[in-house]
Amino acid sequence: MSISRPRALGWIVALSGAMGCTASEGTGGRASDGKAEVVAGPAGQVAADRAADTVVAAKDGAAVGSEEVAQGKDVGPGTEVVAAKDVASQVAEAPRPDVAPPAGSAVELEALDRVLAGEDAEVIEVVDRKAVGRDELVLLRWYGARAWQAQERRAGRLEAALTGLEAQVDACEGTPGELSVCLAGAIADPYVMWSAAGREVFAWEVARVRDGAVLGRRRLFEGSMRVDDVPHKFKVYDVDGDGRSELTVIVPVERPQHDQAMDHESGEVGFILEVADLHVQFSATRRHVMRAEDVGGSESTAETVWLARDVDGDGHADLQLRETSRLTDIAADDQPPAGPRSSARTTICTYEPVADAWRCPEALGQQLLEPSG
Repeated sequence: MSISRPRALGWIVALSGAMGCTASEGTGGRASDGKAEVVAGPAGQVAADRAADTVVAAKDGAAVGSEEVAQGKDVGPGTEVVAAKDVASQVAEAPRPDVAPPAGSAVELEALDRVLAGEDAEVIEVVDRKAVGRDELVLLRWYGARAWQAQERRAGRLEAALTGLEAQVDACEGTPGELSVCLAGAIADPYVMWSAAGREVFAWEVARVRDGAVLGRRRLFEGSMRVDDVPHKFKVYDVDGDGRSELTVIVPVERPQHDQAMDHESGEVGFILEVADLHVQFSATRRHVMRAEDVGGSESTAETVWLARDVDGDGHADLQLRETSRLTDIAADDQPPAGPRSSARTTICTYEPVADAWRCPEALGQQLLEPSG
C-alpha cells in the first residue's frame, strides 16, 4: 500500500511546533546496543544510594515470569543517555497524544517533563513513576523525530530542513517501488525516516531523578510504534537477594514495517535493572508474535518466563527460564488447515555477584532484542 503525500509528511509537519531536545542516534526496532554515556552524581553517589535505596528481598522461589518479565541476553542491552541541556526559549507547543496520564498532578508532571527534557517537553512522554527513597524512577517514551525538529529549530534551520525533507519525499514518490523503502535509503535518521513515511516511532527509556536533577537515564529499546492495548509493568523490589533494589520493566513494542511488507512483528520486552545506577542485569523478550501475511502464511508466537530461585546455594536468586514456541500455518483457501507445532526449551541463568548480573548458558528469548532484518 502506497502512502499519500499528506500522510507521509503528516507526522513531521504536525510536529513542526514541538519542543525539542538534543538528537540521539537510533535504530529500527531493536534493543539498545549497550554503549554507555553515564549521567551520575559524585563518585560516591552510587555506593551511597545502593545502601539507602533497598527494599525487602523477594522470597525464594518467587515467580518473576508470567507476571513480571522474561529472558533474553546474558546482560541485556541498554544505553545510558544524557538529558537535554540546550533548550529553545520560545516555541509553539504541539498537541500531545491522548494518553492515560501517570500518577501525579499536572503541575508535577510538567515539572518532571522539564527535568527530563528541558523546554523540549514534547520530545518525551512520561508513562509511569515509582518513588524509591529520595529518588523517583521514571518510565518514558522518547520521540526521535521530535528531537530532530528541536535540534534543527535551535540551530535556526528548521524551515530549510523541512523543505529538504519534503524534497526527499517528492523524489521518492517519483521513484518506482515502495515509498518507505526509498526513504530508508535517503534519510539516515530512522526516526525521521519513519515519520516521513507516516509512522511515528519512539524509544523506551527509564530515568532516575532526584531533587530536579537526572542522576541516570537508560535507553532500553529503539524504534517501536505505540501499542496502547497492552499494559506495561514497572515494579521495584530485590530480585537477586543482594539487599538492593532492582527495577523490573516490561513494555509492549511493535516494529514499524514497510508499506507492502508481509511480516508483522510485535510483543513485549522485559528488563531487570539495578536501581542505583540503572545498569541492565537481565533482558528478555517476554512475548513475541510474528505474522507472515501471504497466500498460505504463518504465525509464530513465543513466550519466555522465569522463576527466581537460589539454585546453587550461594544466597542469591538464579533465574530458571522456559521458552515456549508455537508455529501455526495459515492455510490457503483451497488447502486444509495444518495443526500447530510447539516446542519448549529451558535453561538456568546463574547470578554473578561481582558483575551484579545473570549469565545464561543458552540465549533464550532473544527475538525482539536482536536487530530487525
